[in-house]
Amino acid sequence: MSSEERCVMCGEIIPEGAHVCLRCRFAEHEKREQKRKAETVQGYIMPVCELLAGLAEECGELTQAALKLRRVWDGTNPTPTSEEVAMEGLYEEVADVLLYIEELKLNRGTIGRIMGEKRERWKKRLEGKP
Repeated sequence: MSSEERCVMCGEIIPEGAHVCLRCRFAEHEKREQKRKAETVQGYIMPVCELLAGLAEECGELTQAALKLRRVWDGTNPTPTSEEVAMEGLYEEVADVLLYIEELKLNRGTIGRIMGEKRERWKKRLEGKP
């Protein structure tokens, strides 16, 4: 007998306490023409679509922060930003992305499984295996 929680609408495995998967939350939003709400850490109500938009925006900012730190370390294209400031920027953007991921209540089991698969492929590429 499994102790996994499942979406009440489609049966997909979901994180504890979520009740409904992300796909069904979005489908409900579209069906009702009334935005499905999700409680955020700050106590505000935010539609799921806005959480997805925020995640995309923060991913872009994380990209910029990573590239800024690379410029600091590489030195080929100098920047007046210090390593300390660039590293703090990277940490801040990682935190923002993780916050959105947490608020979307994505299935951590699925994410962990995919990460394991990708880690194995990465390892094989580094070892020069197909």
